[in-house]
This record gives sequence, C-alpha cells and structure tokens, in this order.
Amino acid sequence: MFAEPYRNSITLHLPDLASQLVLFVTDEELRDQARANLESKIGAEYRLEFDNETSCTEIVEFRV
Repeated sequence: MFAEPYRNSITLHLPDLASQLVLFVTDEELRDQARANLESKIGAEYRLEFDNETSCTEIVEFRV
C-alpha cells in the first residue's frame, strides 16, 4: 500500500511531538507496523459505536 511507509514513519515520531496526544483514527488507518509503533504509548482506547435504533453514537472504552 502506498501510504503504509508514511504511516509507519509518522507513528515512529509522533510520540516525540507532545507529552499527550489524542488520535482519531479508523482501524484501517492504524494497523500493522503503524499500530505496533504506538502500542506501548497507548494509555486508553475507545470506540465510537453507532446505535441504529436510537440514531445515537456511544463512546465505549475498548482497551485500557
């Protein structure tokens, strides 16, 4: 994939830019090596889950 080398490079250096980051990414945007680069830096992870019945989106803790 064309974007993969760029993602890997960005995720290697992103943690050095600030003491705390909030990233909004899809599972496709953060996978494979890019995710592995950030894995040890992830403090908490949440998912947005859409409920078709209520037409509302809920923030669900996915991983801590």
